[in-house]
This record gives sequence, structure tokens and C-alpha cells, in this order.
Amino acid sequence: MTLLNHNNNRQVIYTIVAEHEANLREGKLAIGTPIAKALLGKKKGDIVEVTVPAGVLKFEILDISIYCRAFDCKILTKNRVTKSSHPILFL
Repeated sequence: MTLLNHNNNRQVIYTIVAEHEANLREGKLAIGTPIAKALLGKKKGDIVEVTVPAGVLKFEILDISIYCRAFDCKILTKNRVTKSSHPILFL
């Protein structure tokens, strides 16, 4: 997902991944983090406020991209991200 961080007016790119793949320096957010949880179910153009230990972050969703592996998929439905455990191939 490409986001605009309204707190510092910077654009960031995050990929929501499984806990064991998380690496914030690489922009990989674990599915269980407050930011990832707040982004699930949202669509392009939504504004999301997230409470983290450092305070409240405000993001605008600029773009949503999909990467899918068998049995570990995120599905884009009407520009919303949802989770799925079914193997799906996005072309």
C-alpha cells in the first residue's frame, strides 16, 4: 500500500506480511501491528488514524497493490483489502 503520512507529509510504502516476515526497514508490516490492522478493509482514498505508542498517526491511502502466494493471499474487492486462505493468482 502507498500511504501519505499526514503527520510528516511523507509518502510511505508498506507491505502487510506474516509476523515472521516483518521488517520495518524494508517496509514490511506484520499483520498483527496496529497500523496493518487499521488498514485492512480500507479502500483507496480513505483516511486512517492509528494509535501507536508514539501517539496518533494519520494516513491517507493513495494506492493498493496485491501480491499473492498460494494459501497466503490478500484480495482486492471493490478497492478494499481483505484476507483469504485460498490460492488465487492475480495477473
